[in-house]
Order: sequence, then structure tokens, then C-alpha cells
Amino acid sequence: MDITIVRYDPAIDSAPYEATYDVPYTENMTVLETIMYVHEHYEAIGFDYTCRGRLCGRCSVTFDGTPVFACIEFVKDK
Repeated sequence: MDITIVRYDPAIDSAPYEATYDVPYTENMTVLETIMYVHEHYEAIGFDYTCRGRLCGRCSVTFDGTPVFACIEFVKDK
């Protein structure tokens, strides 16, 4: 499945841009797992998480226009 992430490094980029990555889909895959896959297999991404259990809120992201906790929000293969 394709995952699009808005990227921006103010030291290099003049404006935010979208980068698309191919991530293999697995059933019950979370947004956090997709971000970690991109980080481990393509290029470094600055992100933060701790508990993977909806307790701290450190993994909050905007997913399809909605604020979610990346550790518990599931993705669909689309």
C-alpha cells in the first residue's frame, strides 16, 4: 500500500512536501507501524512514541485529516 507523509526540514526545504512510500500491508497494522516501517526501510523520520497503549499521547498525528493516536489507529489497505 502507498503511504503519503508530509515532510519538512526547515534547514533544507523551502516548504513542506509530500513523499509517498510503498509499505507492505499486514492485517491490524497501525499508523505507528507504517511510520516505523518507512523510518527503518526508506529514510529517517522524526517522530515520537512511548507506550503503544493510548496513555501518553506522544504519538499523536493527523491521519486522513483527523487527529489520532498512531499507536492504536488502524490502517486499511487502500
